[in-house]
Amino acid sequence: MKKLKILLASAVVLFVGLQFYRPEIPSPPATNDFTGPEEIKKIFKKSCYDCHSNETNLAWFDQINPAFLLVRKHILEGRSYLNFSDWDKLNDAKRRLLLFDALNVVKTFKTMPLPEYTLLHPEAKLSKTDVDKLEKFILSLEKYPVEMNASNKSKSEKITGSSIIKNAPNGIKFIPDYKDWQVISTTERFDHNSTRIIYANDIAVNAINKGNNIPYPDGSILAKALWERVTNENGDIVPGKFIHVEFMIKDEEKYASTKGWGWARWLGNDLKPFGNDETFTNSC
Repeated sequence: MKKLKILLASAVVLFVGLQFYRPEIPSPPATNDFTGPEEIKKIFKKSCYDCHSNETNLAWFDQINPAFLLVRKHILEGRSYLNFSDWDKLNDAKRRLLLFDALNVVKTFKTMPLPEYTLLHPEAKLSKTDVDKLEKFILSLEKYPVEMNASNKSKSEKITGSSIIKNAPNGIKFIPDYKDWQVISTTERFDHNSTRIIYANDIAVNAINKGNNIPYPDGSILAKALWERVTNENGDIVPGKFIHVEFMIKDEEKYASTKGWGWARWLGNDLKPFGNDETFTNSC
């Protein structure tokens, strides 16, 4: 019993002493703010601003150590990647990149807001309506940026400047206009260290909007473009070397042997067709 009292007393002393260790959470004035639609800004403020802006509002229980130290860590890490209070310091390409990444972690991986955060702050949870609004807004932005820095600019120009691109072994032609299609999804393959952007032509987009994309109607085309993930001099994750682009083309009659879908891939900046003969589709 005496040992138990000593342990409890020691724990109390340690807990009280820990409260005096309180490293600062910097709160510099916001130089700017997110400039999108007001309804989108409200969603970000509700679910993101505590860790991704200088407008951090800590609840009383967030300020009790050791929870405070964990909260501080999340805030500093969150701001280092995306800080809405520094929105004016970002160019349009960087803004789009960050928003596409945000959509990815919110909708695809469902890792943001952090589960441990929403457990204590249930008001920050994103509803399906919130996610749908974010997706509609982000996908309405211009095409996904490739030219993130000078080293990538020449590569992207080489890609778009190719004038003679060979057909795939199965006869499918390269479709250069895919870059002007609507982005319908973004994904990350951390095991492959790549960023993937999925585009859809008008037929596919209309089917998705009407809920008629299972199965997709004939004429639907999906394009998936891949870039290496690289870290720039500021520590930001940006698209690097272009890896490949591939197309899925829906035509039940023409591609009956492959369940109604034609598939082809072009590799690298030279857009070299993938495969040596028609059996390359077995890789799909």
